[in-house]
Amino acid sequence: EQMNQTHGHGHGAGFHGAFRGQGFHEVSPEDIFNMFFQGAAGPGFRAHFGRAGGGGFRQQRHSTGDEGDEQRQPQRSIFQQLFQFLPIILMVLMSISSFSSNNVQPVFSLHPQGAYQLKKTTQARYGVSPGMEYYVNGQFDSMYQFSDKMYKIEKEVENEYRQYLAHLCGQQKQIRNNKIYQASFGSKEARKKAEETPTPACSEWQRRFQR
Repeated sequence: EQMNQTHGHGHGAGFHGAFRGQGFHEVSPEDIFNMFFQGAAGPGFRAHFGRAGGGGFRQQRHSTGDEGDEQRQPQRSIFQQLFQFLPIILMVLMSISSFSSNNVQPVFSLHPQGAYQLKKTTQARYGVSPGMEYYVNGQFDSMYQFSDKMYKIEKEVENEYRQYLAHLCGQQKQIRNNKIYQASFGSKEARKKAEETPTPACSEWQRRFQR
């Protein structure tokens, strides 16, 4: 019996010695388990066996960069879906904005039309050229007559009236030039009369705005 025990210890020593002689280290149960199952469990997985009678094993997953990518993946998907619908959202917003701007009723009109029948004239106290006519609706006085907005309203009237006179002046000049061209084939009296064709819009524009 003593010889068998001695032989057993000698065989075990030779076994470990052979591995050490070949340059190998002692392989633990944890290393064997991890070599076979780490690939299946995914990166960052490592098993640790209990020692000193603890029994069983515990697993540990080390955080890697891939886990962060997996957590960010749902956020990326949401942003990609929103980006796909972005053109439709912009079209809807533009349609709403256009609809709202089209439904805004103007405060005044340079000519009587529809509900704009109450005639007003610009006042010098608002810092504009006086005497320009414009038309408002029946609610204008109750909303704006004693309001600070009158300065802005009459300034807008002046700007639109200036553009209106400039456009009308261009038309009247074109009419006069056509008459002059036609009269060039006639007498001197006809040509002189064509040159004297009045352009009242041009005269008013110069009187009001050419300073």
